[in-house]
Amino acid sequence: MVLDPQTVLGPPRIRIRRLTAADTERIHKAFHRLSPCSLYWRFGHSRIEAATALDWVARLDADAGTHVALGACDPVSGDLIGVARYVRTSEVAAELAVAIIDVWQGRGVGSLLLNELVRIAPRGGIHELQAFVMPGNSAAVRLLRDLGATRDAGSGSGLLEYRLSLGPSGGEQAHQLVGGQLGVAAA
Repeated sequence: MVLDPQTVLGPPRIRIRRLTAADTERIHKAFHRLSPCSLYWRFGHSRIEAATALDWVARLDADAGTHVALGACDPVSGDLIGVARYVRTSEVAAELAVAIIDVWQGRGVGSLLLNELVRIAPRGGIHELQAFVMPGNSAAVRLLRDLGATRDAGSGSGLLEYRLSLGPSGGEQAHQLVGGQLGVAAA
């Protein structure tokens, strides 16, 4: 039985794990659960082909140090409900992106994913994360500011640019590892 997350009492246990190319079908299924509004905020278009939006998935295994993705799984169904990822842009920097399926937005899933991404990035030599955000995406801006990201002047692309400097050990936080997966409660 799958419970509607809006009716679950108390914080559900969200599992976060590293994604691989073997998760391609699960990633595509989650992508197709994004509304046109969510697609717009993430990709700048309310309609975008999965093959275009998800071209990075095939490179997860081949470029394990360059492309890193974490997935959040529904505590009841096990379905993928969110993805946070980065792609290395230089020796020490990477661009991050996050997408959460609509029914789980505003429930702390993005925060959980990004906090874990911030924690593990320095292990791969990443000391700075950069994010490009559509103007008006207040949820993404709030999420980045909560992490400590600062807004750059921008490159004139029309997008808001944020940078987050990471220490060499990252944002170490106490999380419970259960069977190789991260078990955390969504706020």
